[in-house]
Amino acid sequence: MLRYAQHMVFASLMGRPEFPTLENTLRSALTNWYTYTPGGDANFFAYYPAWKALTGFPAGFGSDQFNDHHFHYGYFTHVTALLGMYDQAFLNNYGPMARLVAKEYANWDRSDTNFPFLRTFDIWGGHSEASGFSDSVKGNNQESSSEAMQSWGGLFLLGSMLGDNQMRDAGAMGYAMESEGVRQYYFDVPSFYNVSDRNWPSNYTKSVVGILWDSGQEYQTYFGGDPIFIHGIQWLPPSPIMSYQVEDPAFAQQDFNNMLAERGSTSISPMGSQWGNYALSYAAQFNPAYSAAQMDQLWAAQRSGGEGCHLRGRDVLANARDADAGLHPMAVPHERPHQRRVLQHEHGAVFIYRVQPECRLAGGDRLQQ
Repeated sequence: MLRYAQHMVFASLMGRPEFPTLENTLRSALTNWYTYTPGGDANFFAYYPAWKALTGFPAGFGSDQFNDHHFHYGYFTHVTALLGMYDQAFLNNYGPMARLVAKEYANWDRSDTNFPFLRTFDIWGGHSEASGFSDSVKGNNQESSSEAMQSWGGLFLLGSMLGDNQMRDAGAMGYAMESEGVRQYYFDVPSFYNVSDRNWPSNYTKSVVGILWDSGQEYQTYFGGDPIFIHGIQWLPPSPIMSYQVEDPAFAQQDFNNMLAERGSTSISPMGSQWGNYALSYAAQFNPAYSAAQMDQLWAAQRSGGEGCHLRGRDVLANARDADAGLHPMAVPHERPHQRRVLQHEHGAVFIYRVQPECRLAGGDRLQQ
């Protein structure tokens, strides 16, 4: 659904005729999830009073055992906020249900006893946990730090669209705390500046953490050991919410280089279209010219596609800079030499990408700056 939502926003901003189809498809999908028809509904949420938990069905990745709820339901908060930018009636009708989904993983209201307070977030540790039940020896764990970050970004966006300041503020709190936790625990950023300033134990010699346990780190994922999996699971899904990843472009470049070195190849093509697109979307945040050039080569070889105009837009925008104090909190300034653009959607979101005139859609239409 997130891809539909992002394409919907892009289509709106570019005046594309596909916008109504994308909007209607997304509205239909979310309405199906947020409602229930006995005997005939494949997608729905169910509440378990004994566990004070809400679970979506059909379940996946152990979500019926309460695994990964902030990962899964962060997509719902993010997508609902994006649809709400264009459909206030949808928010009026289904905002209360979306709020319940948000509270399942991030209940910010101590007076609401239907859900635990901040179920998936370890306030003391400064990062989220993904397992519904902890391992008796290793403790709890989390694989994808970036999907955890999306859950906070989605919470912030949905709170903003609903006018729910407590939800919005909880999203901002979690985003600020967990982004620093990611830098410290998953990437050990301090050692990039000073090799003696390490968070990881001396016997952990890898460049990134794939799974963070309460008891330590592992260089792997639950679905394979390819370095693009281990690095890439900390980079997805591509969206402006991921801008925290490139606060220091030099470190992000080193992280990307480490992934290539660990794979033993500088080629994007063997990663496949899914993981290759994740890699190029990550690189586009700190080296858009490289990503655009790679995409041009892959497009010519018919090995990938779909991100070219996005990457061209990144090339125009260059690097994001810290927002001025006077800007709306959902606006992002971008700078190039002698140029400065503040990007803000009419409803406050940060999903505006300007594109170069030579960027064309598959049908040959030229996009306008």
